[in-house]
Amino acid sequence: MSEPSIRSFTASDGYEIHFRHWKSATPRGIVIALHGIQSHSGWYEASSRAMADAGFDVYFADRRG
Repeated sequence: MSEPSIRSFTASDGYEIHFRHWKSATPRGIVIALHGIQSHSGWYEASSRAMADAGFDVYFADRRG
């Protein structure tokens, strides 16, 4: 079972954007995901973990605000 690492990067305007990364043991592709207005990447833990277990590295960014 894949557990996410919580990471961040700084945008060009200085805003720090956080994201979760579920790393697959045997990656065969990458999924980049964004959530809707009133949620965050943690709400998608089960589906992101399932994709990682199926062989995809999942990067799920949290929107500003």
